[in-house]
Amino acid sequence: MLSVNTHGNLFIVGGDADTEIEPQELVGHTLGVIGAGNVPDLTMRMLFDEINLAYERTTEMDDGKVKGIAGKVALYYADDATGIMPLLKTGKLDYALVGEPAATNSGKPIAVDMQKEWEATFDGGYPQACLVAKSSLVKNDKAYVDGFLDTLKKSDGWAQENPDKALAAVKKHMNGTSSLTSLTPGIVKNCNIRTVSAEDMREDCTVFFEMLTKLEVGNGTTALAKVPADGFYYSAV
Repeated sequence: MLSVNTHGNLFIVGGDADTEIEPQELVGHTLGVIGAGNVPDLTMRMLFDEINLAYERTTEMDDGKVKGIAGKVALYYADDATGIMPLLKTGKLDYALVGEPAATNSGKPIAVDMQKEWEATFDGGYPQACLVAKSSLVKNDKAYVDGFLDTLKKSDGWAQENPDKALAAVKKHMNGTSSLTSLTPGIVKNCNIRTVSAEDMREDCTVFFEMLTKLEVGNGTTALAKVPADGFYYSAV
């Protein structure tokens, strides 16, 4: 791993309140989640486990509406947004866990900012997307790798500070059918794009990986078998 470049763009949207709610207020409600076992789902479950927020998977429907579970957050899974958003928009789901740009495009208020909750709970950030390289590339062309990283670091924060320019740059290279054509400056800012070296993210990543080794995903297995060794984190030194 060379660097972490996206530091979380996950939000729970839904409800009618104009202000964010505490995660515990989700109890008794239904929450749509895209992709069981994918990063958003795993991140949410690790956070819920740490704050002792009870949840349970459900497929039960009541008159076309996902049925809640007393004393727990009822998780309703779908493969993609097409299985979640129609239910949320018609009131058949109370909330949905989504990333940007789906969070903004849902038309629903942000109920829980997952980044804020993770930082408050674990005293740090989490790696949602990172840059990796083959060990052979690092070994055979270290100068190129270091130069590439240096260029990224020099532009660190540019997208957050210049969302209009970042948006124009992205759209310049996208065709008309890309979902990225729906991006807005606000969505760009919510994507939490920053370049932080793997070495500097080691502590936060270790917390994230340790939590994955404790998260059960069925059949007696966990989401991650073991925490990566120190050699996983690239250092330019």
